[in-house]
Amino acid sequence: MEHKEEKVLQEENVNTETAKQSSGKLWRQSRNDKTYKMVLLGVLSALVIVLQLWGSAIPFFGGTSLCLVLIPIVVGGLLLGVKGGTFLGLLFGVFVYVWCGVLGYDPFTAFLFHTNPVITALICIVKGGLAGFVPPLVHRALSRKTKLGSVFAAAALAPICNTGIFIAGMFTILGTLESYLAGAMTIGYFFGAIILVNFSVELAVNLIAAPAIYRVAQVVNRKKLH
Repeated sequence: MEHKEEKVLQEENVNTETAKQSSGKLWRQSRNDKTYKMVLLGVLSALVIVLQLWGSAIPFFGGTSLCLVLIPIVVGGLLLGVKGGTFLGLLFGVFVYVWCGVLGYDPFTAFLFHTNPVITALICIVKGGLAGFVPPLVHRALSRKTKLGSVFAAAALAPICNTGIFIAGMFTILGTLESYLAGAMTIGYFFGAIILVNFSVELAVNLIAAPAIYRVAQVVNRKKLH
């Protein structure tokens, strides 16, 4: 009888020790995962700022700047989820508003800020936020059926959201837009030749670069887990 009780106690001790080891391993893995996500978010945030500074320095049609930051925003959304993507998108929107509008490093955004600061803030922040919010949602919904297709869909949706909200916002301040153009071109030409050219370049860059960068990030992510 005593022998059986000792055996039961030994088994309970072994089970308890195993449970503690498993719990400790899960806790360390969770902590490492949180640290990795924070580091990745920091790196992508810095990349968003650097690429926006670079894009603002490149002269483009009509005083507008080329948006190059959508790639890290998409990658962040795919790797960090909706919260990570939205954060990066909002960071992009706020930075554009401050750097390009308030500080005047982009002629077009600066003009909008001085004439309609509130509307300009809403356009910048909403279009940036949606560019980070929508792609990871669609990617999560489509990845069960086609992983590669979901990546391309996410990459395409970022510039679509960014440009779509921008165009919608411009329709709310057509008078300001006419003042900015000052007869140099028609509003139709502005939307057709400028917005669509910017959008086409941004879409092409995203579709070419985002899947490749995502694959590299996946490799790094797998190495971290092993």
